[in-house]
Amino acid sequence: MGIKEKFFFMGYRLIRNRPFIVSKFSDLQLTLAKSGVKVSFRAYVGAMFLISTIVGLVSFGLVFFTFLFFLEFSLFTSLIFSFGLGLLAFLVSFSFIYFYPSFVASTRKSRIEANLPFIASCMSILAGAGVTPEKIFRSLAKTEREFGIGREARTIIRDMDLLGVDVLDALRHGAERSPSKDFANLLEGIISNAHSGGDLAEYLREVALYHMRERRRRLRDFLNTLGFMAEAYITILIAGPLMLIIMLSILAFLGGGSFFGLTATNLLYILTYLGLPVITLLVLIGLDFIIPSR
Repeated sequence: MGIKEKFFFMGYRLIRNRPFIVSKFSDLQLTLAKSGVKVSFRAYVGAMFLISTIVGLVSFGLVFFTFLFFLEFSLFTSLIFSFGLGLLAFLVSFSFIYFYPSFVASTRKSRIEANLPFIASCMSILAGAGVTPEKIFRSLAKTEREFGIGREARTIIRDMDLLGVDVLDALRHGAERSPSKDFANLLEGIISNAHSGGDLAEYLREVALYHMRERRRRLRDFLNTLGFMAEAYITILIAGPLMLIIMLSILAFLGGGSFFGLTATNLLYILTYLGLPVITLLVLIGLDFIIPSR
């Protein structure tokens, strides 16, 4: 048993007889299933408390030792700072572990929806050739690198082979666990098509065309937004700072007064070494948010 497995095992033992704690995190159970993290819900909640507590205690000890013996603060001050930073470390660690499944599910969702036009097109070709839905998903289970739904397809196959459910129930369970609502709608559409006796190949072809149109629309919107951000970048990070640097340099040369207690030279340092990097980082973060899924 590895270190990670031991943490989850100890977390499960810590939390198994405390259902009132587990019930407070019921929303995490579905997120955990959608993320594909192969850990039981109770073990994950227990490990979340266990790891966060360890991080908090270690941080408390290190900060207390540093403040008391190296920085030579008083005992009371060292305890106050140690408790505050230890609590902060606990909360940061707890939040990271709590939201980690959401980050994983969001990444999987983006990848699936980026490839959904090609997934539906591939499925329509197979269905048009007379391939059954079960064999279609067996083929998709081997395409993790190409389409990003290998895990979803393998889970559906696992439900049929190991749990003995029929293909429609397996697709329904797959729709419930899917991090992508569009892919879940595709699976539910296949179920409805099977119940109504419709043409599966034609349905999948229409889905592929719809998502291809949506992808083109999102790319057009992205290009328009990117053009706006390029103009803003030139104004805020090139023309604006250049004008400020010239003005502050002239003021510093002429020995101008201070602004809020800061000289022109100090303002130049702040703008160059703090202002520009922070604004550039914010632009990069904003650009990352608007980039369409690849």
